Amino acid sequence: MNDVRKQEILSQVLADLADMNIGPNQNVPVKTVWIRAMKLGITSSAELEAVLSWATEQGLLIFTPGGISGLGSIALTDSGYEQSRSH
Repeated sequence: MNDVRKQEILSQVLADLADMNIGPNQNVPVKTVWIRAMKLGITSSAELEAVLSWATEQGLLIFTPGGISGLGSIALTDSGYEQSRSH
């Protein structure tokens, strides 16, 4: 997946987190993010997984294993929160 596509998907995920009023360090089950993304038709599950991993590497998200269906949860870092509000 190219960088333009990664950024496009990440922007949509961050905008959705802002719509849910998720703040920094507030955990959201990956299952919730995945279901909302699929419902909105913004991505495939493979793309979403790649983007969430990439965003974690970029310091925008924090991944915590476990949670619903063992998929883990994500939380916005301060940088991720700022970026989610800029969309």
